[in-house]
Amino acid sequence: DSLGNMIAYIRSYALEYFEDTGVNCKIDIPENLPNIQVIGEIRRNVFLVVKEALNNILKHAKATEVSITLIRVEDGLTLYIQDNGIGINMDNIRRFGNGLKNMKKRMNDIGIEFKIENNNGTFITMHRKIAAF
Repeated sequence: DSLGNMIAYIRSYALEYFEDTGVNCKIDIPENLPNIQVIGEIRRNVFLVVKEALNNILKHAKATEVSITLIRVEDGLTLYIQDNGIGINMDNIRRFGNGLKNMKKRMNDIGIEFKIENNNGTFITMHRKIAAF
């Protein structure tokens, strides 16, 4: 499957997920996505991490807006998910909570850099280095 198809699926899922929730979902994806194939393991893990992030936003963030942005950068692609909610408190994450650990592990397993931070809400970065495309 292609990068374009994977991103189209994420877009469709996110817009439907936040429909009738009071959370405005904005998606910004470039028109000129590279035509690259994305193996099933990467598609599955990226989607599951996005799904967990969106669930956490709806469940915990008290957000009214979420934005999903994909950008091409010199060495690859970066996907950002940001909300305008209360932000993640890294010191107060449940000791036995697995969601965040699973997200990090999934991205590590497929070679995607993953970062989550509190920056005027929760800000998630996923970056995949890609040689010339």
